[in-house]
Amino acid sequence: MELSADLLVDPGVPAADADLLAEALAQCGVAAQAKVLAPRRAGEQLSWLVLLALPLQTFLTTVGETAARDAYAGLRRAVGRVLGAPPSDPAAAERPMVLQDEETGLRIVLSAGLPPEAYRTLVQLRLTDYREGPLHYDRHQRRWRSIPDEIR
Repeated sequence: MELSADLLVDPGVPAADADLLAEALAQCGVAAQAKVLAPRRAGEQLSWLVLLALPLQTFLTTVGETAARDAYAGLRRAVGRVLGAPPSDPAAAERPMVLQDEETGLRIVLSAGLPPEAYRTLVQLRLTDYREGPLHYDRHQRRWRSIPDEIR
């Protein structure tokens, strides 16, 4: 079964990188065509470089099942390339890629330089354990966390 996703990218992301990400998603069974958002007015900035909206738990399960194949590694490389590329706009350097569940709105934030273990544990998450999010990878605790959910 192929998943369908909305892949929204900031105008500062090179087209080749957006296409690479869409191709890597296709290798993982996700149909997504990159849509470049219109440039923002001066002073307005998106909080992310890439937003991927889809049925998130199904996506994580599917990616976990492809972990033994090159498709998973290709997706990791594509995300790393998009987030690690020197942006045309220096303010974009710290902006992440966000995975958003299309039903609940729960978000997972992928920042530049995540270790391989972050991706390995990401595909094992049970999203029903979280209500608010966003989820971020805590490098010190070596786990995905939602601070708003922990405070509740």
